[in-house]
Amino acid sequence: MKNELRIPFESLLNRGIQRELVDPDNNNSFLNNTYTQAFTLIRVICETSKCMTDTEKNGKSRQDEIHNVIAFSGRRGTGKTSAMLSIADSLSKLSVEKENRFEISDVFVQLPYINAAVLDEEEDIFLIVLSRMFKELDVFSSGTDCMYNKDFHDKVRELKEEMCKIHGHYVNLKGKNDLTSSYYSMENLHAKYNIREEFAELVKNYTEFYKDYKTNKTTHLILCIDDVDMSKQDHMRIMQCIHQYFMVPRVIVMITLNFPVLTASLQKDTFERLKTIGKKDSQNLHLAFEHTHDFLRKIIPSDMRITMPSWRKDDYRNLMPVKIDLGQADNLNVLVKEFPLLKNSGLFHKLQESGESDYTLNPKQLILIMIADRTEIYLDSKILQ
Repeated sequence: MKNELRIPFESLLNRGIQRELVDPDNNNSFLNNTYTQAFTLIRVICETSKCMTDTEKNGKSRQDEIHNVIAFSGRRGTGKTSAMLSIADSLSKLSVEKENRFEISDVFVQLPYINAAVLDEEEDIFLIVLSRMFKELDVFSSGTDCMYNKDFHDKVRELKEEMCKIHGHYVNLKGKNDLTSSYYSMENLHAKYNIREEFAELVKNYTEFYKDYKTNKTTHLILCIDDVDMSKQDHMRIMQCIHQYFMVPRVIVMITLNFPVLTASLQKDTFERLKTIGKKDSQNLHLAFEHTHDFLRKIIPSDMRITMPSWRKDDYRNLMPVKIDLGQADNLNVLVKEFPLLKNSGLFHKLQESGESDYTLNPKQLILIMIADRTEIYLDSKILQ
């Protein structure tokens, strides 16, 4: 199917399928599985970021993007904000712990969270992040033992100058300033369209500063954006800002939203833009649906979305058909290793007899496999007909 979304089984092993709770001694929380999934994702982001940084140190080209956006999705009242902020607070406290139950060795600088629902239309999330990085630097400087260290203050000044330069380039990019000098115009255009790289370099220098003067460990920046779908601003503008500037190494972005609401809003905006093409509305609707799906999948892949626990079926309804991709035939062995009792199920024999070069499961089939693995109760006869 053209719009079918495939999730690699290996990705689920790393991010989605939970064999054990992170803390077996504290598993009474209603959101315990949510925390487990989130910290697993954070660990994967940290490892990926480190690989990208090492690649850059070795003189090789760095990838343009890192999937570092974790979305907490659910209706109002399902605990999205509480979960996000609890996780962010826990991460920021790891800097003073030698060991932690999350098996994360890095430390984190948490900026004050942004409530998108109360932003005015003229406010800009990128500039808010810059200003909070600036303020956080002042807070850290005032509470450190390096008050009389010249190198320390020189580094603080350099970081602030770097922030101010990026601020100027960004304001010029978003503004409509008339530039009379062609030379000046070309020079500024070059600088303005490198804001992403400049911000990535700023984050690198910013986190290295904390590493040198506070933690002596690899450091990451945490950005929390709450209620993205309830913002008065254009939702596409917020998502594009995240995509263009914040999907860089050493940054972890956590957002809360109601995914169906955000999707509908983006589809509406996309449809309005496509109407100028001159095609029929039905064709434009289909294009808007595809474009929105691809856009969101690029920023927040399926396995980076955490659905908050709920008793309502609609909260788990997917907008696109989803298949679990097992890859080549040899990967059946990986599936059996993860679920040893699978060999006794009719589904496994069906997959073996199909003789296909690659295999896919739908989520229902995978759930039935997990049930059989835990209970030895096989409920797959209906789905094989």
